[in-house]
Amino acid sequence: MLVRIKLTKTIFLFSLRRNLNLHHQNKIALPLPKNYRRPLRQRMMQSNHTALDADARDILLDVFLNGEPEECRTLYMGITSFFGAPKETIQNSALYPQAIGNLVRFVALFPEDQTHLFLALHNPTTFIPAMMAEAKTDNLNFIMNKSDPLALRWSDLLKSNRQRFPALSMTIWFTEDTPYI
Repeated sequence: MLVRIKLTKTIFLFSLRRNLNLHHQNKIALPLPKNYRRPLRQRMMQSNHTALDADARDILLDVFLNGEPEECRTLYMGITSFFGAPKETIQNSALYPQAIGNLVRFVALFPEDQTHLFLALHNPTTFIPAMMAEAKTDNLNFIMNKSDPLALRWSDLLKSNRQRFPALSMTIWFTEDTPYI
């Protein structure tokens, strides 16, 4: 099965759900975020402390696919905080320092599935205020965690993902270009 994770706003997912019957005919599952966000996060956090059950993938898919076709080839999930919560986004002058760990845990849960990440990058001048808004704070230091804003590079995140997961499919674009896509 192909698991596609969209790391930006879920409006994309809800747009796809407008043609749900067509997607179901093509064995594409578009579960509602409430069906997978919390169970996935809980299981990924548990995997830090306990070994994975042999049937962990199947149990999660049963929860995720509630109301979706029994047999699907592709599963779309929109998880904006997959790489970390807004307050954990910037640390040590790096973007999303938990990204690799989260991907390792996810791939361990779905080892036989092909994962494809969709990631919209933001200009830091709009990204940092957006993270402040999501974290419900007006304290820049809370988000920046004593990091140098001039040292933030999306390329560092992408390079570390590619080094750790060379076969991982990624589709990347700049949020500012979204109207042209």
